[in-house]
Order: sequence, then C-alpha cells, then structure tokens
Amino acid sequence: MSTLTKEQTTKIVEKALLEVADFNGEIQDFSFTHFHDLSKQVFANKLVELIKEAPYHDDDGNVIPVLRYDLVLSMSTVNSWQTLEDCINYVFNDVGATQR
Repeated sequence: MSTLTKEQTTKIVEKALLEVADFNGEIQDFSFTHFHDLSKQVFANKLVELIKEAPYHDDDGNVIPVLRYDLVLSMSTVNSWQTLEDCINYVFNDVGATQR
C-alpha cells in the first residue's frame, strides 16, 4: 500500500492552513493556540478535502485513478495537536487508501 511522503503531507497540510488562516512564517512553528473551535473545524474539513483530492500513487509512482487517500479526523484529534508539526505527523502516519 502506498502512502503520501512526508514532503507531500507537509505541502497538503500547509496548503490547508493557508486556505483558512492568514499566516506567514516558518510553517512548522505554527501553533494552534489562537485557533477557536470553528477555525479548527474549518481547517480539519479543508485538510480532509485536500487529502482526498491528492492523486493516489502506487509504490512505483504510478497514479491509480480508482484509489484516493482517506483521512478521518475528530475534533478530539485536532484538539490534541499543539503545533502544525503534530498535525503533519498525525496525517503522515494515518492516511490510508480508499476505493473511489
């Protein structure tokens, strides 16, 4: 089973953050301290959307059009993240594949 690389995961998480928050600086230093519950929910929804849009690659790098990556997030999971690095690590370790 193929998974996203750490670099791909970081880019998707960063894109989700930049689509829902005004942020400039070192992305891995971002903290969720000032995110309210609604902001966290919007970020989580955008992150799941972007993960599902990412083309699925097999171990040889070929795109498999009938598969997509899948990510399920609960607010308790999102609330457990202190920094964006925590989010990146969670997504990197959790993303699976699903049939379209």
